[in-house]
Amino acid sequence: MAPAPADASSSPDRPQGRRWRRSVAIAAGVALIVQAGLFGQHIERRANLIAPPPTRILYDRHGAFIAQIGEASVSGNAAGRRIDYGFWPLENPPDRIVRATLALEDRRFAQHPGVDPIAVLRALWRRFEKGDRSGASTIAMQVARMQEPAPRTLYSKVGEAATALALTLRYGREAILAQYLRLAPYGNGSHGIAHAARFYFDKPAQDLSWAEITLLSSVPQSPTRLNPLRPLGLARAIRRGHRALDELGRQGVISSAELSLAHRQLAALQPQPAPRRPGCSPCCFTL
Repeated sequence: MAPAPADASSSPDRPQGRRWRRSVAIAAGVALIVQAGLFGQHIERRANLIAPPPTRILYDRHGAFIAQIGEASVSGNAAGRRIDYGFWPLENPPDRIVRATLALEDRRFAQHPGVDPIAVLRALWRRFEKGDRSGASTIAMQVARMQEPAPRTLYSKVGEAATALALTLRYGREAILAQYLRLAPYGNGSHGIAHAARFYFDKPAQDLSWAEITLLSSVPQSPTRLNPLRPLGLARAIRRGHRALDELGRQGVISSAELSLAHRQLAALQPQPAPRRPGCSPCCFTL
């Protein structure tokens, strides 16, 4: 008796199916390798410390202020042009400024390589357990974002983290912190702590008090919401400054007497209203 013919519909060509799956796997692998290579090139290109030119201050021959020449930029939509000022490099940042900045922005700055895994895990836990959207950006990640702003997507966050690692490895922590203090937005178009000190308090950054430092260090988190020249923004910045002072007290950076005085001064602080005439900068020109 002859065997029944096989049902072609229920017996696929297995060798052909295996070849198809192998081809798909190879294509996917090649695509991943190409994507990884392009991503690596993108990170390599971004892993450089760059900054706009420092704002130039023009004076007449008698020392009277004429103007400051800022950097035009586009924000939000294409029609939203603004002028940014500052970007003055701060050689040997005062320890007070360093301590206050790290207390607010990156407490584990000296322990991580540019990305803080503990902060990342903490932020994820808060987001999933409490719905809190607190970030985990380190100083290095913020530098990466300030140098090349991008929409806040998962891909951009991964890129920031990779760039932060590369920047820290290439330049070291001190250079990263100095870059942050040069680029950070302190509200009202002022960038960098050196320009902000002149803009708000008409003094060099080296002469800022604890109260003034903690107020300014509070602003970069949200320069519009914490605008020191608006009553509500100033109140918010002062509250954040008080938290920074308390953290510095817990760390033993500031004595109890200094802490008490700084709290009182911070509560009464009133930055001078804009427009301000910046004082002498590293980029002064006499006409």
